[in-house]
Amino acid sequence: MNTYVFVYGTLKDGFCNNSCLHRYTTSKLISKGSTLKSYGMMDLGAFPAINIDVSISTIQGEVFEVTSETLLKSLDMLEGYPDFYNRMEVPIVLDGGETVLAWMYYLNNTSTYKNIFITNGQWIEDRYIHTKFIEHPPKRINTYEK
Repeated sequence: MNTYVFVYGTLKDGFCNNSCLHRYTTSKLISKGSTLKSYGMMDLGAFPAINIDVSISTIQGEVFEVTSETLLKSLDMLEGYPDFYNRMEVPIVLDGGETVLAWMYYLNNTSTYKNIFITNGQWIEDRYIHTKFIEHPPKRINTYEK
C-alpha cells in the first residue's frame, strides 16, 4: 500500500525543508495537487499552517510518495506532531484528475494565532498579496483572486 504525504509549505520542492523528504530514504514527487475540501491556510510568518475548522479555499501543494515509516516519523518530528501539528488523511486531487488519500499536517491549537489567512490557499514567496486578516472567520468566505 502506498503512503502519500501532502505538503503545502516549506516541505515543497524548492523550499527550505524539502531535503527532509529525502533524508532517510527516497521519496518521490507524484504530482502537484489540491485538497478536495476547503480549509483555511494561516500565515504564521516563516511557514503556513492549516486550520481545518475554517473553509476558505482548497489548499495547493504537492504529493510525495513516502517509502519508509522512518521518514514519516522524521516528518512528525519536524512538524512537532502531535503537539504543534497533527495529521490526518485527506483526499487530494492530483493535477491529472486522479484522487489519492494523503497525510496532511494541520495546526492543533489555532486559537493562539492571529487569523491571518492566505485566501488563495497557495504558499508562495509573494504570499502577502493574497493575505487577509479575518477577525472572526465565518464557515465560508468567498473571495476573488486575480
